[in-house]
Amino acid sequence: MSDLKYSPAHGTEAVSDNTAKPDNVRVLKKRKKGVGKKIAVGVLLILLAGAAALYVLPRNSAPVPSGPFVDTGQIKIMDVEDKVIINGMIEGRESARVMSVSEFEISEILVSVGDTVTKGQTLARLNVSSLEDQQSKARTALDSSKYRYDAMKKLYEEGAVSEQDMKQAETAYNSDLITVNSFDIGSKSRIESPISGTVTRVNANIGSKTGNMAAGEALFVIEDLSHLKMTVRVNEYDIRKIKINQNVTISSEVLGNGDAHGFVSNIAPTGEKKDAGSSEMVVPVNIEITEGNGIIAGVTGKASILIQRSEGALAAPLDAVLQDPTTGESTIFVVKNDNTLKAVPVTVGVEGSLYLELISDELHDGDRIVLSPSFELSDGMTVLTAPN
Repeated sequence: MSDLKYSPAHGTEAVSDNTAKPDNVRVLKKRKKGVGKKIAVGVLLILLAGAAALYVLPRNSAPVPSGPFVDTGQIKIMDVEDKVIINGMIEGRESARVMSVSEFEISEILVSVGDTVTKGQTLARLNVSSLEDQQSKARTALDSSKYRYDAMKKLYEEGAVSEQDMKQAETAYNSDLITVNSFDIGSKSRIESPISGTVTRVNANIGSKTGNMAAGEALFVIEDLSHLKMTVRVNEYDIRKIKINQNVTISSEVLGNGDAHGFVSNIAPTGEKKDAGSSEMVVPVNIEITEGNGIIAGVTGKASILIQRSEGALAAPLDAVLQDPTTGESTIFVVKNDNTLKAVPVTVGVEGSLYLELISDELHDGDRIVLSPSFELSDGMTVLTAPN
């Protein structure tokens, strides 16, 4: 049997060879460096691949969800209000724009903005000297026609003149009498307030003619500021909802976070064009303000007219209801825990600006529902939703 020898100098093992060779011949087989290390790395990679396979396979073994993706919302318990919201001007409940068609010079202005006046109070005096001259001439003519009439009447009674001559003298006298009485110097020498209230505008100027104001401009504006109103113009679609005595909440910049309150007091019987270049029709509506809380005339406000209110109602966002255009039936799609749909027929109650009331025994507070549903959805269908 051959001996095995180790050569430290070369790091090799002497391996025997059973082939007959001369005694003085030794055959050496060298083992390559790193072979064991490579084997170990290969085994490790195999083990890692196996572990990854064990991890992936169970995950891929579950079915992948399918179906259309839908946005969802929730059913809520809340108060739902149907309101018509529109802007308008705050003004005195009664107001007067004092104007004049005469051409008299203004000689004196007796009031200022902010003054309180009563009905019939003099606001300004006018220079009517020219009118007094005309009246004097008219009185002279009246005296002459009266003298002639009296004379003709006496002559007619004596048979000296015809009845026709006497009647002509009488007609001339009556005409001159009417002319003299028409001058009414007293009333024409002053401008009076037609209502009681507060002077809110004075556009008149001493020395100017009453008839020389700019088109549509009043000499004075008088308003009853103790009773305020708001005038709004409601469009054709919303006017059908407006009724006398409906409650109104009014907000305005002058009120800050506060509100004024009132009610619908008058609805115009006819509509009018929104503006000269528009075909849209609106209907004027007056709102009487009962609680001003500091609001003043001459400012704009936003009126919120309460049409209908439902307290503690089951409510959903406006876009959650699918209405069949043929039958008019309304449907809500509830998303169940397994992401399948349940189609629930509903009756719509009060419709607010963001939410509407739902009347149904099958819906509950917190139910998850489909938003903006389409006719492609159906009862029992599986859908995909975003995580809650």
